[in-house]
Amino acid sequence: MARSLKILMPVMTPFDSVMKAQFRLHTECLEMLRGLVAPLPTLDPLFGNALLHIHWQEHPEQEPLLTGKWEAPNKARNYSLLVFEIDAQNCEQLIHATTDMNELHRLGIDSHEVIRYLLPSYLEHEVDCLLLLLNILYPGAISTEQGRVFLDGDEISYTSAFFTEHWFGAVECASKLRWPVFHQTTFTEAWSWLRASQALEEGVGITRLGRAIAALSHLTTDSLQRTSSIELVWILLALEALYTHGRTGLAEQLLGKMEVILGPQVENKKSFSRVYNFRSRLLHGDVDIPLRFTEFDGTKRYETFHDSLFQNEELALAVLLATLQWMAKHQVSELDFTYALCRPDSPR
Repeated sequence: MARSLKILMPVMTPFDSVMKAQFRLHTECLEMLRGLVAPLPTLDPLFGNALLHIHWQEHPEQEPLLTGKWEAPNKARNYSLLVFEIDAQNCEQLIHATTDMNELHRLGIDSHEVIRYLLPSYLEHEVDCLLLLLNILYPGAISTEQGRVFLDGDEISYTSAFFTEHWFGAVECASKLRWPVFHQTTFTEAWSWLRASQALEEGVGITRLGRAIAALSHLTTDSLQRTSSIELVWILLALEALYTHGRTGLAEQLLGKMEVILGPQVENKKSFSRVYNFRSRLLHGDVDIPLRFTEFDGTKRYETFHDSLFQNEELALAVLLATLQWMAKHQVSELDFTYALCRPDSPR
């Protein structure tokens, strides 16, 4: 018997008056989702052969499951709605098969409550991976507020918000520096690439690609208030996972190899070198750092730190996203490089 498991996630629309370029990318991403004809196979084998259906609705209040329940989380924003649905029958059966129900009964735990807890968490993880991939292809285009989970029409749980709006800074940075160039591919091809890579297993990145994606996931947040000062570390961790081997000369490896994939930095040649220099100074205690709870966020010292931090983060993130887009486009799950000797008479 089919078990309809749904997640309804309100999608936050960028301000079209002050974020016009991001609004266009957001619209492009939603149009792509609207154009998805076939449902998607899942990343997690827990769902068996069940397919993930994705629907987009322009007006959340028109969704029958939200009748009388919908209220915009942020009155200053417009919202649409993403609906993810899957038949959870196979997943439920697998949970029963792999769980000692007698032990649960002995402990006084209701097995039905266990199912109602696990099913939403499994689907939310699947949806979060999908949202992460969407934002790799369309940086900063899709952010969602807290969602609702329904099983056979009954609301049983909720999901965390998923914000990536600040990722669009990488697009603006790449446009300003004219490097790196982003690569377009279809979402269906990118999803197939991610599934075939087997880079994510039980919520852990287990290959170089998986480690890079896992590091990138730490740049998502469930709050619009950004408080972390170590996003640059996560980004460079991801880049080193993709591009470098061993423990020495990591900056030199990365600087040399990334131009093979992304093309040479014709202008602003030293811009990425400055990223590594800033990271080194930051990690070795050579940068003045604001207190986490400081209220003096209008001072010159505070602004100088965050201006430098965000500029370096945006460029490093642009390089990371462009690399992942290139890998998805070419269906490559690992970057392998070889040395080649130039002939004396060959151009350099």
